Amino acid sequence: MSSTTTTTTSKASLSISQPKNRLHQIPQFSTPEAKRRWQLEQMAGAFRIFARLGFADGGSGHISLRDPVQPDTFWLNPYGVHFGLLKVSDMVHVNEDGERIGGADRPVNTAGFIIHAAIHKRRPDINAACHFHSPYGRAWSTFGKPIDMLNQDSCMFYNDLAVYANFGGVVFAKEEGLRLADTLGPTKKNLILQNHGILTSGGTIAEAAAFFIALERACQTQLLVEASIAGPGLQKTFVGDEEAQYTKDGTGTPEVMYMQFEPEYQYILARILKYQRFGLGNEFPLKPIGVIARSTRANVPEMAVIRESPYTDTARINAQLQQVSASQSRTVIGQHPDRSVNRGNGQEAGNLNEGRRSYRLEIGLPGLGSGQEAAAGNDADSPSLCESYRGLHKTINKSIFVVAIGDNLSF
Repeated sequence: MSSTTTTTTSKASLSISQPKNRLHQIPQFSTPEAKRRWQLEQMAGAFRIFARLGFADGGSGHISLRDPVQPDTFWLNPYGVHFGLLKVSDMVHVNEDGERIGGADRPVNTAGFIIHAAIHKRRPDINAACHFHSPYGRAWSTFGKPIDMLNQDSCMFYNDLAVYANFGGVVFAKEEGLRLADTLGPTKKNLILQNHGILTSGGTIAEAAAFFIALERACQTQLLVEASIAGPGLQKTFVGDEEAQYTKDGTGTPEVMYMQFEPEYQYILARILKYQRFGLGNEFPLKPIGVIARSTRANVPEMAVIRESPYTDTARINAQLQQVSASQSRTVIGQHPDRSVNRGNGQEAGNLNEGRRSYRLEIGLPGLGSGQEAAAGNDADSPSLCESYRGLHKTINKSIFVVAIGDNLSF
């Protein structure tokens, strides 16, 4: 095996990571409560992503989140719930002794709590940690070795990956948890647990989750390379130390890891909403009011969606609806207790079903003549699409666009 000498990439080519040119910046919030809401939504989203990637393994695997409001407490996923079903309302809020103080009234994984509590105690800079028994991370962990610097993606972990080589079975002893935390040391965020799996951490859910996905894929690459060189005539080459450090500085930062996570998160949101977007970026659920769709036809107005979360009450929803109406110079004609679509010309109608936590907003085309109306369930009458999915209802035809959100990560 030999080490390559690679040409250091110019700083200009890595301008994506420079402050003035970042595609994504980590959101900042004015209150700890707002930050808590955002992080819990990202936590639920991370579980949905991991389920899609095949990381769900019965009751094994957990994410922890240091609570922004009470930093000496944190949130864990409940034990025995599939990752693909988790929502904000399922998360359990515990104190440093593992006692439930809020959130869902569900048990947590004892081993998971011990590992994560020790990490949070030893490392105040770590606000989130992920540990799962993913297939490639678990397979590579049997060697008890770090990954090699084989390519650009591997370099995300240059001098940022430790190996815990003392597998002691399922972690039920606090001392074992503290030893795991100590193995990370004062600066590293990623860990291979020999004969066990991998663990990643970060300042945000996005950073920890993106590191986990990247490390799992790096382990997969490592295993493929090791299998390939078993034959004659092939040998590994490595990225040099200087190049690896430079690449780490440009690709393994909290901001870049957030950028890596965000597309996966937006994809999960789109799947949850069963919602076809028409060319406008989806900022849901980072903002309580957001335009998340635009028709491709110029004569169809933009669609504003109000979301409800466990932190938002009906009065606030109504106030937001009035604000949207005023900003778009249209008239809100009232709420309707059932699911029927109000038929009319150039009108909006709201439907807030508190039991399902769904909100329905109907937008009509201004200035339509009589006879132009929305089809609310009769596909034979007009070219409309009517769909129902866990409280999601939408009707689209040439004159109307209706959407209701009944299932998202907040509920």
